[in-house]
Amino acid sequence: MSVRELDWEAHPESARVRCARFVERLPFELKTLAQCANEIAERVQDVLATTVPVGMLEPIVLSHDVWEQLRAASRAYDACGELADATVLLDERTMQRVAAFAFDELAGSDRMLSALEARIVDRFGDAIRAGLQPACGQLRAAENAPAVARRVYCELRLGSPLHVVVGVVFHERERTPASPTLGPQVLEECPVECWVRLGTATVDIFTVAGFAIGDLVRLETKVGAFATLNLGPEPIAAGEGGVLGNSTAFKVHNLI
Repeated sequence: MSVRELDWEAHPESARVRCARFVERLPFELKTLAQCANEIAERVQDVLATTVPVGMLEPIVLSHDVWEQLRAASRAYDACGELADATVLLDERTMQRVAAFAFDELAGSDRMLSALEARIVDRFGDAIRAGLQPACGQLRAAENAPAVARRVYCELRLGSPLHVVVGVVFHERERTPASPTLGPQVLEECPVECWVRLGTATVDIFTVAGFAIGDLVRLETKVGAFATLNLGPEPIAAGEGGVLGNSTAFKVHNLI
């Protein structure tokens, strides 16, 4: 099941009843996000030496203005993957709580992190970034930022004993435009093979096994009956079969 942003609209027949309307398809499946959450939980446990439950909420499309505000107010850890790019956002409160937990202290949001605390926070951010591989694919060195069609925001919630929220923004790359289609003038001289079906017959397997040269097979149609002109498996015209000069021919009655 693909994750989609869910909106609501009034039912066309009863304004009192609301029905779900899926606005647009998002690029990730629920199982992929669940895999990310499990991977992140394992990597965070390695960094903090404790088990932390991790859950990821369904994503929403993020406007450019909100994205700029989030990035300006957070420490960002960019992930460049084969399938997608992402950014992990740690706000000030999250960084303070991670540092305080690592050193068994009370979190204080009114002070700067020490160099040692900053290294712990960076390891924490790197662990989350590495855990996004189920969605991003194999991570690689950062490249020139590709054009972004839209950004999808997921909220990553880490439970006891941290109780913090981490923002994860996936950058959906713009797709490479399709090659120009061939114009009709290019196809004008291309030969195509057509075939005519005059009728059908139903016979048992024993009759088929006993066929010999000169046998007659009775079709389930009348003489001069309706026939179809086919291009590959698809009928393109209806008419009747006959003879024109020294050749078998097909007379078109109507196009299908």
